[in-house]
Amino acid sequence: MSAPLDLSPLPILAGLAAGAAVGAVFFHALAAEVRLLLGGGALAGVALHLGRFALAAAVFVVAAFQGAPVLLAALAGFEGARRVMLRRGRGS
Repeated sequence: MSAPLDLSPLPILAGLAAGAAVGAVFFHALAAEVRLLLGGGALAGVALHLGRFALAAAVFVVAAFQGAPVLLAALAGFEGARRVMLRRGRGS
């Protein structure tokens, strides 16, 4: 038998906030990585690339251990941060 889902709002909101924060850091670091790579800083760019993915993976693994609702909330926060960063990049 499977365990029932815990739908208490506090962990879900924490997952949403963590996902949004990691998404903001991830996409700001992506912009910095592009500037580094275009400016000739290949080693620093690769290190930043690995750091971005390690941070995102760590947060999503921790969220997954908290359960599916928390993981989905973290992914939703990450996606929300991505949309905000894309909108800022377009200047609209």
